[in-house]
Amino acid sequence: MDSGIGSDSRPELDYPTVVPTCAPCDEKLYSGDSNASSEVINEDDSFYVNMTTEDLLQPGHVVKERWKVVKKIGGGGFGEIYEGLDLVTKELVALKLESAKQAKQVLKMEVAVLKKLQGREHVCRFIGCGRNDRFNYVVMQLQGKNLAELRRSQPRGAYSLSTTLRLGLQILKAIESIHEVGFLHRDIKPSNFSMGRLSHNCRNVYMLDFGLARQYVTATGEVRPPRAAAGFRGTVRYASINAHRNKVRPLSCNTLESDVLQLM
Repeated sequence: MDSGIGSDSRPELDYPTVVPTCAPCDEKLYSGDSNASSEVINEDDSFYVNMTTEDLLQPGHVVKERWKVVKKIGGGGFGEIYEGLDLVTKELVALKLESAKQAKQVLKMEVAVLKKLQGREHVCRFIGCGRNDRFNYVVMQLQGKNLAELRRSQPRGAYSLSTTLRLGLQILKAIESIHEVGFLHRDIKPSNFSMGRLSHNCRNVYMLDFGLARQYVTATGEVRPPRAAAGFRGTVRYASINAHRNKVRPLSCNTLESDVLQLM
């Protein structure tokens, strides 16, 4: 029996598997994604559990008569994250929510990119998505702690050289996979990568959070021409120098610079 808060009163979202690339669709899909606007994430490089405002869900609530909320495990400017129990498969899952009333809607992009990346080694398994009058949601495979949390737990607050190299190689492969399907992540940072939580995948790195992603190729596979100027996207602490200057540079330049910064 659905608890009420998770009861869907509107049809499930019809998320596209390929995000529109024409300018009008682009503008509609990514609210505020213009040359003059910016999306700035707080310098704190991790999601935080915020109990000062009313949460969208509480432990025990059931979404779509299938996913039962266990606890809140994170939140930020764009939404909330919960650990849940799949009542069908009995596995633990991650539920990511955004308010249906918030101005910036990012879960549609999250779902579109996540679907495109299914089957890749460093991407969470997509389970489901939908919406109701209060929130939009996506359900995915639950992972373990993110790299920012794990780094802070180290004796000196930093990874060893060998660990950094092993993590760095997997991060580069994850970034390569999203580029191969025609998207830029645009928010590369330690808290957007996590380790698997089970014995068979606990050494595998997973890329998270595709809400700020942007498609850089057209429907025919051609690279979209660079914009003269681009509003800032990402997290101040980990963004490349060119991103801070609102400059669009070749793909490899900004990406590799950001990769080095986020590993330090």
